Amino acid sequence: MAGACVCVESGGALAAPPAAAGVGNPGVGPGAAIVFTSGTTGHPRGAVLSRAALRASARAHTRAMGWRAGDRWLLSLPTAHVGGLMVVIRCLQARRAVVVGGRR
Repeated sequence: MAGACVCVESGGALAAPPAAAGVGNPGVGPGAAIVFTSGTTGHPRGAVLSRAALRASARAHTRAMGWRAGDRWLLSLPTAHVGGLMVVIRCLQARRAVVVGGRR
């Protein structure tokens, strides 16, 4: 992918979440993602993140971000890292573009 740039845009194709989604404790529900810890205090462990928790984080970020028309987010972290994964999830939730650049 050297020198390549890929833009992922929702184009409005994402369906709105059900009205009941995100109600209740965001930590409850089936796992949607497993993100591994760094293992600083021992062996790395898989942290199970629910759909509700991911959605709640993305919604809170969208409210705080103050997106403007045409805003995009450059993905500079690997999606295997929680930071990179959340960039993608936040952009999908906000219906914004994620720009993925290759190594130079």
